[in-house]
Amino acid sequence: MDTFWIGLGTHRLGPLAEELGIEGFELLNPYHGSDANIAALLAFNQRYARKHGHPLLAIGGSDAHHLEDLYRVIVQFPGHTPADFARAFQERTAIPMWGPPSPPAPIRKQLRQHTRALLLHPTEQIQRAIGRARRSV
Repeated sequence: MDTFWIGLGTHRLGPLAEELGIEGFELLNPYHGSDANIAALLAFNQRYARKHGHPLLAIGGSDAHHLEDLYRVIVQFPGHTPADFARAFQERTAIPMWGPPSPPAPIRKQLRQHTRALLLHPTEQIQRAIGRARRSV
């Protein structure tokens, strides 16, 4: 997804990945995993591979802010242990897959999470920063 408020976006990831040692990107995420977005990311990764001689590792995450979101995206890899998982990343054999569909979290639960993430937590961060600045003067 190439939006200015979510992550790097492919327009920034392409030029920076090699320079910063970025080895992968999130291909699947239930909140921005439309067919069009996935196709655009796969096309980006093909262009990246042609330019750099290797693709980036495409992974996925559930972005689980609620229990209902767990397992909506699964990363399949050979093996079962954390060491196997790390090796799959190094060898680029980890594969993101869609998990079983699940009902969305209740709207009340979603609103509570969004209020915390977008209003309360930033306010707390600003208050802490102001407190640190006052103490350092």
